[in-house]
Amino acid sequence: MPKARIYPPGQPPPPTGDGTLLLIQTDPYVWLYAVDLPTTPPTKLRVAAYQETVNFGRTSLGAVIPYVPFSVTHGETRSDSEASISNVSLSAQNLTREMSALVQTYNYLIGQTVRISLVRISEMPDGDARLEDVYEVLDGEVTETTATLTLGQAALQNKSFPDHRITRDYCTADYGGVYCGYDTKRAGAIQTCTKLYDGPLGCIKHGDDEVLASLPRNHPKRFRSFLGVQRQGGTGT
Repeated sequence: MPKARIYPPGQPPPPTGDGTLLLIQTDPYVWLYAVDLPTTPPTKLRVAAYQETVNFGRTSLGAVIPYVPFSVTHGETRSDSEASISNVSLSAQNLTREMSALVQTYNYLIGQTVRISLVRISEMPDGDARLEDVYEVLDGEVTETTATLTLGQAALQNKSFPDHRITRDYCTADYGGVYCGYDTKRAGAIQTCTKLYDGPLGCIKHGDDEVLASLPRNHPKRFRSFLGVQRQGGTGT
């Protein structure tokens, strides 16, 4: 008797109203892929391994971020003999020649960042990814049917240290991210930030909003910059 693979593992498919079993999960997990493109200004290619467009995450203005359907998948993570370099292969269909045109235009996307996330449909657009990994494109190959990118860890010898610019009054944290800590998903939350310490819709303004919402005042305590850096004048002093 043939065996059936069920995803998520160990969970039976849900019954329909007449007692029969559905062959497709009603609340599946979906792999999302966000690929940086070296355009001016920088943009991202966002695709989902799903049959229709899904939304995950929001812009700084509160608009949902769409991921368009595409035939794409990735393999298992593999390491070298020292278990120090993890690589993974990402493959996308090239029958329509969209992927070959894209990767050849941008030097096979070598050096670009790829974020792979696993998200449940019912937790979109404002939920958290169950799994998330960030890679760098190391190599690319295109055939008539498939475009394949080899992803891996960023090569440290190609990075500059420190890798962040030191600023005086402009926050470097991603708005609403881990380092920022401002809850953009709560009711009445401010949906944009100027990244300035005391400017309009800046860090102090967000701290005032937290107080009005009866929350601990985390801002401007979480301001991620260096106010002690000397301000430069017209003569460079």
